[in-house]
Amino acid sequence: MIQKSVPNEPLEGMPEEYEDPELLEEKLEEEVGESEGIVIDAGDDEEIIEERPEHLKAAKGKKSNPTLNKQKKQISKPKPKPFSKPDSKASSKPSTSSNDFKGTPFQQEALKRHNEYRKKHHVNNLTLDKELCSIAQKYADKLAATDIFEHSKNNFKGKPMGENLYCCYGMECTGNGMTDSWYNEIKLYDFNKPGWSSATGHFTQVVWKGTKKIGFGVAKSQKGYHYGVACYFPAGNYINIFPQNVLKK
Repeated sequence: MIQKSVPNEPLEGMPEEYEDPELLEEKLEEEVGESEGIVIDAGDDEEIIEERPEHLKAAKGKKSNPTLNKQKKQISKPKPKPFSKPDSKASSKPSTSSNDFKGTPFQQEALKRHNEYRKKHHVNNLTLDKELCSIAQKYADKLAATDIFEHSKNNFKGKPMGENLYCCYGMECTGNGMTDSWYNEIKLYDFNKPGWSSATGHFTQVVWKGTKKIGFGVAKSQKGYHYGVACYFPAGNYINIFPQNVLKK
């Protein structure tokens, strides 16, 4: 069995989505700082809002140290500083979006496996998103039509999204097998020196705390190659914020 990987790319800056209270965990209570056959894998910038809300601006001459106001749900712009400990009781049961989108059996299996691994790292479940699944499926179809294994550079509603790719030959592409292949890169990740690496980029995207939604696609080419695609939003693998997004088990 031959296994190869095509690394995803790290992102710079801070995604706007991390500033949206609706996309952050509601249970965040502590202070948030300012500022098989052949198997092949492949895997993944956003501008910071310059103007901050008046209620989050610090008094002139004083160091800003905003906190989460649970009643008003006001959240400061996060910078690379550890978040509070997430709910350790996060369930691995697949969740779906508000429109009750269930997806295909392949998508359900991949979602469940992602959330099982995310639970091990104390981060909340991902939600299966219909639009992201559509993007992922269209690109999987393109990969199968061309047999050219490369990243799409697609975005989600004009914003960066994460992308993990998987390809196998001589075996079926399953949601479990695809996700396991990415997660197994944990063996090469150094939690004492957290950061992006071409050898671990798929793993870090799978367990990235800031990611909330996901979509999957799968297709088979005429030559017999199976292509699997996962699209993540908000994107992971942002440089300088690995410690608070890739947590130990």
